Amino acid sequence: MKYFLVILLLVASLSASTISWPPQFLGSVNMASQSHGSGYSPYANEFWVPLWGTSTVYRYDRNYNSLGTFTSGQSYMMQLWGDTDGSYYTANWNSYTITKTASMSNSTTLWSYSLSGSAGGVAADANYVYAMMDAGSSNGNIVYKLNKTTGALVGTIALNNMTSYLFGGLIVVDDYLIRGNTSGVIEYFSLTTGNKIGSYSTGYNIYGSAFDGTNYYIHQNDSTHEIYTLATSTPVPEPSSFLLMGIIAFSLFMLKNNSKS
Repeated sequence: MKYFLVILLLVASLSASTISWPPQFLGSVNMASQSHGSGYSPYANEFWVPLWGTSTVYRYDRNYNSLGTFTSGQSYMMQLWGDTDGSYYTANWNSYTITKTASMSNSTTLWSYSLSGSAGGVAADANYVYAMMDAGSSNGNIVYKLNKTTGALVGTIALNNMTSYLFGGLIVVDDYLIRGNTSGVIEYFSLTTGNKIGSYSTGYNIYGSAFDGTNYYIHQNDSTHEIYTLATSTPVPEPSSFLLMGIIAFSLFMLKNNSKS
Protein backbone atom coordinates (compact mmCIF):
# COMPACT_ATOMS: atom_id res chain seq x y z
CA MET A 1 0.00 0.00 0.00
CA LYS A 2 2.77 2.45 0.87
CA TYR A 3 4.33 2.01 -2.59
CA PHE A 4 1.00 2.78 -4.22
CA LEU A 5 0.74 5.97 -2.15
CA VAL A 6 4.21 7.05 -3.26
CA ILE A 7 3.24 6.64 -6.91
CA LEU A 8 -0.04 8.47 -6.31
CA LEU A 9 1.85 11.41 -4.83
CA LEU A 10 4.12 11.51 -7.88
CA VAL A 11 1.09 11.63 -10.17
CA ALA A 12 -0.46 14.44 -8.12
CA SER A 13 2.72 16.51 -8.39
CA LEU A 14 2.59 16.56 -12.22
CA SER A 15 0.63 19.31 -13.91
CA ALA A 16 -0.04 20.90 -17.28
CA SER A 17 -1.40 24.32 -18.20
CA THR A 18 -4.76 24.53 -19.95
CA ILE A 19 -6.32 27.66 -21.39
CA SER A 20 -8.84 29.55 -19.28
CA TRP A 21 -11.36 31.53 -21.32
CA PRO A 22 -12.61 34.23 -21.15
CA PRO A 23 -9.70 36.01 -19.47
CA GLN A 24 -10.30 37.01 -15.86
CA PHE A 25 -9.12 40.50 -14.85
CA LEU A 26 -7.23 40.42 -11.54
CA GLY A 27 -6.19 44.08 -11.20
CA SER A 28 -3.05 46.09 -11.84
CA VAL A 29 0.40 46.27 -10.23
CA ASN A 30 3.15 48.86 -10.15
CA MET A 31 5.95 47.65 -12.41
CA ALA A 32 7.58 50.05 -14.86
CA SER A 33 7.45 48.99 -18.50
CA GLN A 34 10.61 50.75 -19.76
CA SER A 35 8.65 51.33 -23.02
CA HIS A 36 8.05 48.35 -25.37
CA GLY A 37 8.83 44.79 -24.30
CA SER A 38 8.39 42.59 -21.24
CA GLY A 39 8.92 38.96 -20.28
CA TYR A 40 9.14 36.39 -17.52
CA SER A 41 11.77 33.81 -16.60
CA PRO A 42 10.39 30.65 -14.94
CA TYR A 43 13.98 29.63 -14.15
CA ALA A 44 14.77 32.80 -12.17
CA ASN A 45 11.13 33.34 -11.13
CA GLU A 46 11.53 36.97 -12.19
CA PHE A 47 9.95 39.48 -14.54
CA TRP A 48 12.44 40.75 -17.12
CA VAL A 49 11.68 44.11 -18.74
CA PRO A 50 13.98 45.37 -21.53
CA LEU A 51 14.80 49.06 -21.87
CA TRP A 52 13.71 49.83 -25.42
CA GLY A 53 16.51 50.50 -27.88
CA THR A 54 19.24 49.21 -25.55
CA SER A 55 20.60 45.85 -24.34
CA THR A 56 19.67 46.58 -20.70
CA VAL A 57 17.06 44.35 -19.06
CA TYR A 58 15.45 45.33 -15.74
CA ARG A 59 14.72 42.56 -13.23
CA TYR A 60 11.75 42.42 -10.84
CA ASP A 61 10.89 39.76 -8.26
CA ARG A 62 7.44 38.20 -7.80
CA ASN A 63 6.45 41.10 -5.57
CA TYR A 64 7.47 43.55 -8.32
CA ASN A 65 10.50 44.83 -6.43
CA SER A 66 13.51 45.93 -8.44
CA LEU A 67 16.47 43.50 -8.47
CA GLY A 68 18.75 45.54 -10.71
CA THR A 69 19.62 44.89 -14.35
CA PHE A 70 21.57 42.63 -16.67
CA THR A 71 22.89 43.08 -20.19
CA SER A 72 21.52 41.11 -23.11
CA GLY A 73 23.23 40.72 -26.46
CA GLN A 74 20.15 42.19 -28.17
CA SER A 75 18.39 45.54 -28.50
CA TYR A 76 14.93 46.81 -29.49
CA MET A 77 13.47 43.75 -27.76
CA MET A 78 9.74 43.79 -28.46
CA GLN A 79 9.27 40.65 -26.34
CA LEU A 80 11.34 38.39 -24.11
CA TRP A 81 10.38 34.79 -23.25
CA GLY A 82 12.31 32.90 -20.57
CA ASP A 83 12.78 29.13 -20.68
CA THR A 84 13.01 26.64 -17.81
CA ASP A 85 16.78 26.11 -18.23
CA GLY A 86 17.64 29.81 -17.78
CA SER A 87 17.96 30.61 -21.49
CA TYR A 88 15.61 33.07 -23.14
CA TYR A 89 14.26 34.12 -26.53
CA THR A 90 13.86 37.68 -27.79
CA ALA A 91 11.89 39.23 -30.64
CA ASN A 92 14.24 41.95 -31.88
CA TRP A 93 12.07 44.46 -33.70
CA ASN A 94 14.75 46.55 -35.39
CA SER A 95 16.95 43.69 -36.66
CA TYR A 96 14.03 41.46 -37.84
CA THR A 97 15.38 38.55 -35.78
CA ILE A 98 14.37 36.01 -33.16
CA THR A 99 17.31 35.00 -30.97
CA LYS A 100 18.06 32.53 -28.21
CA THR A 101 20.45 33.77 -25.52
CA ALA A 102 22.30 31.50 -23.07
CA SER A 103 21.31 33.04 -19.72
CA MET A 104 20.99 36.17 -17.63
CA SER A 105 24.71 36.01 -16.80
CA ASN A 106 25.87 34.89 -20.25
CA SER A 107 24.79 37.02 -23.23
CA THR A 108 26.08 34.53 -25.82
CA THR A 109 23.68 34.19 -28.74
CA LEU A 110 22.94 30.46 -29.20
CA TRP A 111 21.05 30.95 -32.46
CA SER A 112 19.30 33.59 -34.52
CA TYR A 113 16.43 33.30 -37.00
CA SER A 114 15.75 36.07 -39.54
CA LEU A 115 12.22 37.21 -40.39
CA SER A 116 11.23 39.23 -43.45
CA GLY A 117 9.88 42.10 -41.35
CA SER A 118 9.93 43.68 -37.89
CA ALA A 119 9.73 41.08 -35.12
CA GLY A 120 6.56 41.47 -33.10
CA GLY A 121 6.59 38.63 -30.59
CA VAL A 122 8.04 35.32 -29.43
CA ALA A 123 6.77 32.51 -27.19
CA ALA A 124 7.73 28.91 -26.50
CA ASP A 125 6.36 25.68 -25.12
CA ALA A 126 8.19 22.48 -24.13
CA ASN A 127 8.94 21.61 -27.75
CA TYR A 128 9.03 24.66 -30.03
CA VAL A 129 9.53 28.40 -30.32
CA TYR A 130 6.80 30.44 -32.00
CA ALA A 131 7.51 33.81 -33.59
CA MET A 132 5.55 36.47 -35.45
CA MET A 133 6.17 39.78 -37.12
CA ASP A 134 4.35 42.89 -35.97
CA ALA A 135 1.82 42.59 -38.86
CA GLY A 136 3.35 45.53 -40.72
CA SER A 137 4.43 43.28 -43.59
CA SER A 138 2.63 41.00 -46.05
CA ASN A 139 3.30 37.90 -43.93
CA GLY A 140 2.16 39.45 -40.68
CA ASN A 141 -0.34 36.66 -39.99
CA ILE A 142 2.26 33.89 -40.24
CA VAL A 143 3.49 32.04 -37.16
CA TYR A 144 7.03 30.68 -37.54
CA LYS A 145 7.54 27.40 -35.65
CA LEU A 146 11.22 26.97 -34.75
CA ASN A 147 13.38 24.20 -33.32
CA LYS A 148 14.32 25.16 -29.75
CA THR A 149 17.84 23.76 -29.96
CA THR A 150 18.92 24.97 -33.39
CA GLY A 151 16.51 27.74 -34.36
CA ALA A 152 15.76 25.96 -37.64
CA LEU A 153 12.34 26.50 -39.20
CA VAL A 154 10.06 23.52 -38.54
CA GLY A 155 6.95 24.91 -40.25
CA THR A 156 4.54 27.82 -40.49
CA ILE A 157 0.94 28.41 -39.42
CA ALA A 158 -1.31 31.05 -41.01
CA LEU A 159 -3.67 32.72 -38.53
CA ASN A 160 -7.18 33.37 -39.81
CA ASN A 161 -9.12 36.57 -38.99
CA MET A 162 -6.20 38.09 -37.10
CA THR A 163 -6.52 41.80 -36.28
CA SER A 164 -4.21 44.74 -35.54
CA TYR A 165 -0.50 44.91 -34.70
CA LEU A 166 1.53 42.67 -32.38
CA PHE A 167 3.82 44.55 -30.00
CA GLY A 168 5.08 41.83 -27.69
CA GLY A 169 1.77 40.22 -26.73
CA LEU A 170 2.39 36.64 -27.90
CA ILE A 171 1.98 33.60 -25.61
CA VAL A 172 1.36 29.88 -26.02
CA VAL A 173 -0.79 27.71 -23.75
CA ASP A 174 -1.40 24.03 -24.39
CA ASP A 175 -2.27 23.76 -28.12
CA TYR A 176 -3.26 27.40 -28.49
CA LEU A 177 -1.53 30.60 -29.50
CA ILE A 178 -2.71 33.75 -27.78
CA ARG A 179 -2.07 37.12 -29.37
CA GLY A 180 -2.67 40.37 -27.48
CA ASN A 181 -2.68 43.19 -30.04
CA THR A 182 -2.12 46.96 -29.97
CA SER A 183 -5.88 47.58 -30.03
CA GLY A 184 -6.17 45.84 -26.67
CA VAL A 185 -7.84 42.70 -27.99
CA ILE A 186 -6.69 39.27 -26.80
CA GLU A 187 -7.30 36.68 -29.51
CA TYR A 188 -6.65 32.96 -29.31
CA PHE A 189 -6.02 30.56 -32.15
CA SER A 190 -5.61 26.85 -32.73
CA LEU A 191 -1.97 25.91 -33.32
CA THR A 192 -3.20 23.08 -35.54
CA THR A 193 -5.52 24.96 -37.91
CA GLY A 194 -4.71 28.64 -37.32
CA ASN A 195 -8.41 29.34 -36.84
CA LYS A 196 -9.43 32.02 -34.37
CA ILE A 197 -11.47 30.53 -31.54
CA GLY A 198 -12.21 33.55 -29.38
CA SER A 199 -11.42 37.19 -28.68
CA TYR A 200 -11.64 39.48 -25.65
CA SER A 201 -11.31 43.26 -25.50
CA THR A 202 -9.34 44.69 -22.57
CA GLY A 203 -9.79 48.36 -23.47
CA TYR A 204 -6.07 48.68 -22.79
CA ASN A 205 -3.44 49.01 -25.54
CA ILE A 206 -1.06 46.05 -25.38
CA TYR A 207 2.50 47.26 -26.01
CA GLY A 208 4.25 44.51 -24.06
CA SER A 209 3.45 41.41 -22.01
CA ALA A 210 4.77 38.77 -19.66
CA PHE A 211 3.31 35.34 -18.97
CA ASP A 212 4.13 33.35 -15.83
CA GLY A 213 2.32 30.16 -16.87
CA THR A 214 -1.01 31.27 -15.43
CA ASN A 215 -1.33 35.04 -15.54
CA TYR A 216 -0.82 37.44 -18.44
CA TYR A 217 0.71 40.82 -17.57
CA ILE A 218 0.17 43.56 -20.13
CA HIS A 219 1.22 47.21 -20.29
CA GLN A 220 0.85 50.22 -22.53
CA ASN A 221 4.32 51.75 -22.03
CA ASP A 222 3.55 53.13 -18.58
CA SER A 223 4.42 52.31 -14.96
CA THR A 224 1.77 49.65 -14.40
CA HIS A 225 0.90 46.18 -15.67
CA GLU A 226 -2.67 44.87 -15.80
CA ILE A 227 -3.11 41.18 -14.98
CA TYR A 228 -5.42 38.65 -16.60
CA THR A 229 -5.67 34.94 -15.81
CA LEU A 230 -5.33 32.99 -19.06
CA ALA A 231 -4.44 29.48 -17.91
CA THR A 232 -5.01 27.00 -15.11
CA SER A 233 -2.75 24.24 -13.83
CA THR A 234 -4.29 20.77 -14.03
CA PRO A 235 -2.70 17.56 -12.67
CA VAL A 236 -2.41 15.65 -15.94
CA PRO A 237 0.50 13.23 -16.38
CA GLU A 238 2.22 13.38 -19.77
CA PRO A 239 3.30 10.18 -21.64
CA SER A 240 6.88 10.56 -20.43
CA SER A 241 5.56 10.80 -16.89
CA PHE A 242 3.78 7.47 -17.25
CA LEU A 243 7.07 5.90 -18.32
CA LEU A 244 8.83 7.45 -15.32
CA MET A 245 6.15 6.19 -12.95
CA GLY A 246 6.43 2.71 -14.47
CA ILE A 247 10.18 2.66 -13.87
CA ILE A 248 9.68 3.86 -10.28
CA ALA A 249 6.97 1.28 -9.66
CA PHE A 250 9.15 -1.52 -11.03
CA SER A 251 12.12 -0.39 -8.92
CA LEU A 252 9.99 -0.32 -5.78
CA PHE A 253 8.66 -3.79 -6.60
CA MET A 254 12.19 -5.16 -7.01
CA LEU A 255 13.32 -3.54 -3.77
CA LYS A 256 10.41 -5.07 -1.95
CA ASN A 257 11.15 -8.56 -3.34
CA ASN A 258 14.88 -8.25 -2.59
CA SER A 259 14.12 -7.31 1.01
CA LYS A 260 12.18 -10.56 1.42
CA SER A 261 14.99 -12.77 0.10
